[in-house]
Amino acid sequence: MTRAKAREVRTDIVLPMSSDQACERLIRLFSMHSGAAPLRLLVGPRRDSDFPAKQVEGTVIGPVHRGTTDVFELAWEPTGATAGAYPTLHARLGLTSVDATSSLMSIYAEYSPPLGAVGASADRALMSRVANATVTAVLHRLAHAITHAPSPDVVGV
Repeated sequence: MTRAKAREVRTDIVLPMSSDQACERLIRLFSMHSGAAPLRLLVGPRRDSDFPAKQVEGTVIGPVHRGTTDVFELAWEPTGATAGAYPTLHARLGLTSVDATSSLMSIYAEYSPPLGAVGASADRALMSRVANATVTAVLHRLAHAITHAPSPDVVGV
């Protein structure tokens, strides 16, 4: 079954650290999981719980400096037997300096609802809210991971 047209999600959060510091910590967090194996993430619409959640395989490229923003390219695809029932996602994660002690972490994501026309209808009815909540939760989990002592367990992102 084909996937529906890509949909967009955007959100951001202010971090209590410089963009250079945030970028260094994000690089460290992602590099803990680089190598031959893909990055495995557990993503879901709640910030405080792993339920409901789905394991995905992700890739991160970057950062690339664009103007005043450091940009990471993030993509994920669901895994397992039910992967075809979950969306894929491609995102740009940006870190922009606000001042010497704070920065803005933003995410602009495009996801493709699964299951063709049925998935597109479900997305319009409800799933777009789940996608928004999921991307927001991922951003907040990343923000928490880099503003607190980074854990080697990025799976909870």
